[in-house]
Amino acid sequence: MASYKKLIEIDPKYAKAYSNMGIALYNIRRYEGAVASYKKAIEIDPMYAKAYSNMGIALDDLHRYEEAVTSYKKAIDIDPTKA
Repeated sequence: MASYKKLIEIDPKYAKAYSNMGIALYNIRRYEGAVASYKKAIEIDPMYAKAYSNMGIALDDLHRYEEAVTSYKKAIDIDPTKA
């Protein structure tokens, strides 16, 4: 995660760094942190379908099912091949 933090420090508008940070946090079961990272990636790039999809997975693990479905639908709307 230190690498992603460094990337974000260098370029705070690099959405992929936030998304990858979300993946790293998700992998260590820090789901709330992962959701926050995905939200930041989406704030920077609202058309980042993979971030919406990954956020849906984390929200599902948090039992926030309605939010997860909304996130999945947004990912599909943006790019069905990346969702």
